[in-house]
Amino acid sequence: MKTDSPLDYVQWYYDKDHYRWEHFPEVTDFINSFLAEIDGESVLNPGCGPQFYDWMLRFKSVPKKYVGVDISKSTITYLNTADDPRLVKARNAALETGAQSRILCADIFDLESEFTGKFDAVVATGFIGTFHGDDLNRLCRVFHSALKPDGMMVKLTWHGPHRTPEQTAEKLKYGYDSLEEHEPYRFLSQIEACGFSAGRHELFECDPETYQWDVIQGCVFRKG
Repeated sequence: MKTDSPLDYVQWYYDKDHYRWEHFPEVTDFINSFLAEIDGESVLNPGCGPQFYDWMLRFKSVPKKYVGVDISKSTITYLNTADDPRLVKARNAALETGAQSRILCADIFDLESEFTGKFDAVVATGFIGTFHGDDLNRLCRVFHSALKPDGMMVKLTWHGPHRTPEQTAEKLKYGYDSLEEHEPYRFLSQIEACGFSAGRHELFECDPETYQWDVIQGCVFRKG
């Protein structure tokens, strides 16, 4: 059973991402190039994590409505109250854009009916990669339902982790990963089978010794 992560783990996770953004510029450019595809007045970020505000500042355009969903109460608390200067800067910058940001502590599956037809874009970063088989199909149906006609979904997922057994156990405990691994092309095909058409698709090969992942997959989908 998954346990809510403590605040210090959320902080560690945020630190780690910022370290990578700073020290691996080519990887950061690849990630940002996909986030820059996100366009529309209403954007859903499921499994938003502590990067909720950082991601929004990389979108092609500022949405009028930006909704994050995360099942972790600690993540929501962190986003609302943490005084990390990087988060404060991102949070203030996001507020200054005028976007109406809303963060919900909930299970995305419980929001399907509320979200139906409400969004121009879905940001699927990392979170979608923790789902497999029928659970992934169900998640994709929620995303498909949430999108307006011709809405878009941008997917960024990390493949081939390189970490210690203790790090893996901690990520599994807090629901940040799963033991199953997606093969990128089969992953893409399964999403397409749920009513999405793939447009841009790229794989970025990382240095596994320093970045601790083999590959990042970026995809831009349209609702079919």
